[in-house]
Amino acid sequence: MGSLSKLISYGIFLLGGLVSLRGFFDHKSKPIIPIESDPKNIDSFRMGSGIYIGTFLLGSNCDYRLVFLLFTIPHIIYFMKYFSGYVSRISKMLVFAIVISTWHLFWSQFFSLFPFGRESAYVLEECMNWLIFFGLIYLVSYSAPDWIKSTITTWVHRITNWGSMKLPVST
Repeated sequence: MGSLSKLISYGIFLLGGLVSLRGFFDHKSKPIIPIESDPKNIDSFRMGSGIYIGTFLLGSNCDYRLVFLLFTIPHIIYFMKYFSGYVSRISKMLVFAIVISTWHLFWSQFFSLFPFGRESAYVLEECMNWLIFFGLIYLVSYSAPDWIKSTITTWVHRITNWGSMKLPVST
């Protein structure tokens, strides 16, 4: 049973990571109204996202890291208001997940009134943390500068075309 649960968790992590990194290649989600965001907002979004993603990957899952999500809110709202498609949907999901995750103490008290309530509250909080993690990766990769997107696209094309490359033949 232990190896099956590890296999399932690795599969979910891999699938979530691939879906999150889709932001580098998402060209369909365009602004509804072409309004430039404030450069301070995108900088604070990247800073807050980087801190959250970094502490999540390091396994330091203390609640203090939720404070750094405050830096991401203005740009997430910008994505919600002025974009359509995946970007808007993921931004809405992120706001929902951030609210649930920051109020997890309230939810754990509420759920404790029911059988298996504490376990349910823990599962809810962990699901929201994972949603935040993958959602932020998607939005950070979507909002990456063009030079980073072109570099990553070049790497991906080189890796995917590795087997079909013709090696020079010397005669």
